[in-house]
Amino acid sequence: MRHPGRSDGADRVTIEDVAAAAGVSTASVSRALARPDRVSAALAARVRAVVGAMGYVPNPAARSLSSLHSREVAIVVSDLSAYAAAIDAAAGRLRQAGWTVSIAGFDREAGPGPALQAAIERDVEGVLLVGGAPSGPAASALSERRLPWVALVAQGAEAEIGIDFAPAVRALAHHLKSLGHRRATCLVDKGGRGGGWPGSAASVLGASGIETRFSCLPDLCTEPAPRWPTAIVCADDLAALQVVRAGELRGIAVPEAVSVIGSGNQPFSALTSPPLTTVDIPWRAAGEAAAARLLAWHEQRPGQEATLTAKLVVRRSCGPARGFT
Repeated sequence: MRHPGRSDGADRVTIEDVAAAAGVSTASVSRALARPDRVSAALAARVRAVVGAMGYVPNPAARSLSSLHSREVAIVVSDLSAYAAAIDAAAGRLRQAGWTVSIAGFDREAGPGPALQAAIERDVEGVLLVGGAPSGPAASALSERRLPWVALVAQGAEAEIGIDFAPAVRALAHHLKSLGHRRATCLVDKGGRGGGWPGSAASVLGASGIETRFSCLPDLCTEPAPRWPTAIVCADDLAALQVVRAGELRGIAVPEAVSVIGSGNQPFSALTSPPLTTVDIPWRAAGEAAAARLLAWHEQRPGQEATLTAKLVVRRSCGPARGFT
């Protein structure tokens, strides 16, 4: 039987014993003892209480050989395909700097909370959140652990790496007005609130005199063709392709009857029929900037602010507003 109070020989209390008793990882115990500023006050107090009760005495030699850092950054992302360029750039930069990178996806409707909690419990040293923002218990845990995180959310209030859509949406408003469009729909996920690119587009299009509303693809497809707008702005290029296909199935030609605009400028967007008018978003540069902010924190130097600019790429999925005949 192990005697918790003893500190000699094979019965010496180990850091694993303390971690098990406190209900945390060994990395958390090490951090609470050596770097209490990196954990919540409650966790530090719990570990100290267990250490006192069990009579744990850290082994100086072992502690000098062990690392208090997991050297892991978790990338938590809502859509792997949409943000592939940003993830690839960020992961490459972090790995080049000697970090391990894990990637976990989350459902947009459910939010990033569970994936963030799982990363926090692994004692990661940083989080890059792509396509969402922390809220609820996950946000509290990030704050309590003093865990550095960077959000890469277009036009998000929590974003530290911003995407400026203003030049692209102004160009789109001018382009659509020059083609005679007066009614547009900004397509979002079902139940979406119109953030990011669709939200920016709706605001500027409306101010330019183009009547604009939000909808989702299932709702749009239930409307008779004559009630369709003459222009549809989509949250991403894949959604734009779905609109083109839905139009084909209903005999609504693109761009003859409806103009379709995507977002992301994915490689396939220039190869579709017709090629998609879309918004080019500098995701690789955004991923690099996000990784640079995490590295700056680790190196205890100020991180540079980064706001990147999206631009409109005009192709043949936009045409004159002929409407329906």
